[in-house]
Amino acid sequence: MKTYVQKLIGMAVLGLTLCSQSLPAWAGYATQSEVTIATNSAYGSMAGARYSTDSEQYIGCNFTHPSLGLIVNCSAQDKTGKSFTCWSNETRFVNAAKALTNYSYIYFNTVPGSSSCGDLQVYNSSFYLK
Repeated sequence: MKTYVQKLIGMAVLGLTLCSQSLPAWAGYATQSEVTIATNSAYGSMAGARYSTDSEQYIGCNFTHPSLGLIVNCSAQDKTGKSFTCWSNETRFVNAAKALTNYSYIYFNTVPGSSSCGDLQVYNSSFYLK
C-alpha cells in the first residue's frame, strides 16, 4: 500500500511539473499608461486605454484619402470623457502613424491656435504590452 501511495504521489508531481511548463510565463517590466489629455496634447498607450477599468478611454490615429492626399487624424479621450484631436497631411506624421501597433505609446500635440498636429511621437516597446 505504501509503495502504491508513493507511486501515486510521484505521478501527480510529474503531471503538475509537465503542466506547469506548458503554461505561459509573464515576466519583464510592464506598464499600463492610461490616456491623459493636457492643454494642447494627448498621450497614453494603446494597451493602457484598451485595458483601463473604464469604458471611456481611447487613443490612436487613422487615415483618410481625400482628393488632396493622405491625411492622418489622431484622437484620444481620457477616463473623464475629455477628448483631443489633431490632423496633418505631412509625410512625417503619416509615417509616424503607420508605425502604430497594439503595443504603442503615443504622444501628439497641436500647433498653438490650430487643430493641426505639431508633433506625433510613437514608442513601440514590450513594456507597453498587456
